Amino acid sequence: MAIRIIKRAVVRKSPETLADVAGLLEKDGTLPGNRRRDLISAINSTARLAGRQAFDIPADVSVLRDLFKTLHPVQGRISSKRVSNIRADLAAALQHTGVIPTPDPDTEPSMAWRKFLDHATAKHQAWCLSRFARFCSLRQIEPANVTDAVVRDFRTWLDVRILTNDPKKVVKDTAVAFNAIIKRAGLNNPLLTTALAGRHVARRLDTYPTSLREDIERYLKRLREPDLTSDEGPLRPLRPTSLRNIEAHIRQVLDASVAAGYPPDHFKTLADLVDIDVIRAAVSQMIERRGGELATGLGNILATLLAIARHYVKATAKTVKGLEIANRQFHARRDTSEPRLSPKNERRLEQFDLERNRELLIELPHKLMARADKQPGRKHAALEAMIAAAIAVLLACPLRMATLSALDLTEDMSVIEEGRTREYLIHISAEKVKNRREIAAVITGPQASILTRYLKHHRKLLAKQPGNWVFPAISGGPRTPDHFGELIKGRIFRETGLVVHPHLIRHFTVRTYLEAVPGDYETPRKLLGHASQKMVATVYAPLASRAAFRRYGDLINRSGNRTNKGTIKGKRNRKPRK
Repeated sequence: MAIRIIKRAVVRKSPETLADVAGLLEKDGTLPGNRRRDLISAINSTARLAGRQAFDIPADVSVLRDLFKTLHPVQGRISSKRVSNIRADLAAALQHTGVIPTPDPDTEPSMAWRKFLDHATAKHQAWCLSRFARFCSLRQIEPANVTDAVVRDFRTWLDVRILTNDPKKVVKDTAVAFNAIIKRAGLNNPLLTTALAGRHVARRLDTYPTSLREDIERYLKRLREPDLTSDEGPLRPLRPTSLRNIEAHIRQVLDASVAAGYPPDHFKTLADLVDIDVIRAAVSQMIERRGGELATGLGNILATLLAIARHYVKATAKTVKGLEIANRQFHARRDTSEPRLSPKNERRLEQFDLERNRELLIELPHKLMARADKQPGRKHAALEAMIAAAIAVLLACPLRMATLSALDLTEDMSVIEEGRTREYLIHISAEKVKNRREIAAVITGPQASILTRYLKHHRKLLAKQPGNWVFPAISGGPRTPDHFGELIKGRIFRETGLVVHPHLIRHFTVRTYLEAVPGDYETPRKLLGHASQKMVATVYAPLASRAAFRRYGDLINRSGNRTNKGTIKGKRNRKPRK
């Protein structure tokens, strides 16, 4: 009787970690020796730069893409070209071992796509769409047939293939460029809603009855122009930013209420909004929208509703009590009953556990200004000088971003010159400061020198009419805080690899001072312009605590070193007998 032998196909298990990928490459006899060495070296280099072991890093494209966002050549003490080579070789290793799918065959855009791209009025539009055009052409999808579903498929395709750019951003840029060509060329193609994807946008106020809009305006006017003869309104007029935030809070609650099932016509006045059942439904909807997460801003929304209920609509005791309970529970769950640094800021301050990172931040203004001084008269050099001056000012006088952006040469600053030495006196009136406390500071030494070079040689190139603004926008007005802050944060990361937004420099100032002078909370209070020393101590006590442990560790380590040199464990250090 013949025996039939059945050969079963060997199914190779997909590697789960980078160590698994390296193991497969070691056993692969199809790779030339040099190429195998380069791919394994890329795995080892990635692990070293991340400060982790290869067996601890998942062989997952999205995880590795996020990991590379945190790797920076300055922090790794290597060149940016070396980081690019490591990433490219790692992608090749993942593709060779099956983690990244086999690439699509080379495909040129179809005739319809070439005609569509010819309508592009800017080079970047065609560039943004080049990969998408090849993706669609291979699948025989013409521009007229592109829908949001096609773009979602493109996003899925990118997610498992690229280690460089964020697929979400690539897809959004692609959709924006696609829509721009359609609009400029007057084509009949349907627009992509993917270009509008992002954070939730609340419904406009004109969605609701006129009576509600009028009531909201009455309430805002009450806050904007408080009645001096009444003890019901605020003690002083609220700033425009605060009024905008309050209106935004009202819009968000209204929008969530409608999403929860209440018709827009239900809300005739603010009294209809400040109802405990409505608020409960709206809050539940907002939490559900964020996947069960309690947003930081929800506390501010609840505070706004409580103020309206208590002081404006004179809501029932049940409603006021319910809002008070909601506020307390929110702060208890977020652990915000006392002021403290956010966990994210605490982690970012840990970057400065390394002395080198402190030096990188402190020396950055000098580096940027030296680069700008080598290219006088150029706008990009002036922009670099502006960022250098802004960081120098923040290091010398840790202002809030809104105050820094609106610095006025004549109203907020004065100069003291003695020979070749120049100092800047900062005097900002209380009404210009968030907590309404006057700022009186001085900028001296190297920071003053950087500010001087910027004001003398570079500021005039930033705008045709810079006016008296220290940091003018192209329009001639002051820089907007959000945009200016992102500009500073981006440049700090690009040059140093440190994730530092301008407000974090305020925390860096206190940390640096408390490590040098532990227990002195009065000086940080003055540096930050806070009203209460107790609040400063509460917020920054963990920083002082860590510094205390470091000093204590140094003390016992020094004692231990002396003990190890002079004695043997368990025996006295006796003198030898004569």
